[in-house]
Amino acid sequence: MIKPVIGRPPAIVEIAVQLLKAEPGAFMGPWFFGLVGVTYMMGVITNQVTKYFSTFGYESTRLFLLVVSCILLTIGQWLVILLAEWDWSVANYGDWSRFAVIPWEASALTVITWLTVFTTQLFFALRCYTLYGRSKLVLGALLFGMTACLGIFTFFGAMIAIDPFNFPALHKIAINGLCVNVATDLAITGLTLWKIGQGGNMYHPKTQNGLRRLRNLTVEAAVPPTICVILHIGFYVGMVSCQIFNHITCEEVAEDSPYRLGDRASSAQGTKNLISNWFAIVSPTIYVCSMMFTLNSRPTIRQTFNASTQDEDKAVSTGFRFAEFQASDRRREQGDIENTTVILVATPEPAHPGVRSSMNISQNRVVRLVNPRSSKGDTSDEVV
Repeated sequence: MIKPVIGRPPAIVEIAVQLLKAEPGAFMGPWFFGLVGVTYMMGVITNQVTKYFSTFGYESTRLFLLVVSCILLTIGQWLVILLAEWDWSVANYGDWSRFAVIPWEASALTVITWLTVFTTQLFFALRCYTLYGRSKLVLGALLFGMTACLGIFTFFGAMIAIDPFNFPALHKIAINGLCVNVATDLAITGLTLWKIGQGGNMYHPKTQNGLRRLRNLTVEAAVPPTICVILHIGFYVGMVSCQIFNHITCEEVAEDSPYRLGDRASSAQGTKNLISNWFAIVSPTIYVCSMMFTLNSRPTIRQTFNASTQDEDKAVSTGFRFAEFQASDRRREQGDIENTTVILVATPEPAHPGVRSSMNISQNRVVRLVNPRSSKGDTSDEVV
């Protein structure tokens, strides 16, 4: 019977070294390209963050903390990967055991990755909370899934630090955590689309066009990170075997063992490729990009609704903007009020309640009094 081994037994580390030498690109390549991918995504995020602060400045404490937290976590992730690559490829070049022992960077990267995902999901969950009239039930359900996923992968990171070769247990934990994450993403996207899609064809065609653009924005923000996580699951299940080494004890690495060092090491059952690590490394930056993309797209959506409402007002008098009218000539004795033109202008806004709550569009109306007899064209405005 195979006994479990906790820690990093030298015999198993030596086996791992042989596997690394046989397929260095399959094991270390995803980490290198992960560093390249995160570096590129940091450039994209820097551009998005610069655009956000230059456009909106300091909106609220909540948004400021969310954005800054994502920036710091992304920088922290990049530094951890950079330190790992420096350790393996420069400081200890040629020492395969530095990678085979599964270093601390793997545990730290796991925690940072899913803390970043949690932070970005919190932004979208709070948006659902607003869309559903500050429903505590909706927010609580989403927070449960998000917290469960973060807790699972925090435990996963602790397992990597304590017992990194317990692959059957690590395999089950990772699959469960990834499935919970996908379910949470789908719930957030589904709830948002359901709320925006309510009403069917009851709105004006141009308002429906604005709602359609808002739905497209929601899908565009949700699809990339969700696909990345699904690919992570697929490659993890297909390319990483939970039976690697199978908790072999030092005493069981004998001459007739299928995991015996040497030529037979490369044919041992176990990990075929760590390409799933690339998706794990890049996915948090994609989540951050989706959040920043949503924030920066708000002016475009507002312009869509404003333009739709303004065009509609030109054709027909609606609740958005009242038609112009002149006071009756029968009341000339009232002096300057006689020919005063009264215009009731509503700040263009979509009628859809979910859009008003999510896009924060003003509902004020302005009453403008125009006196044509005044040589200066005096006007007066009153907000109602």
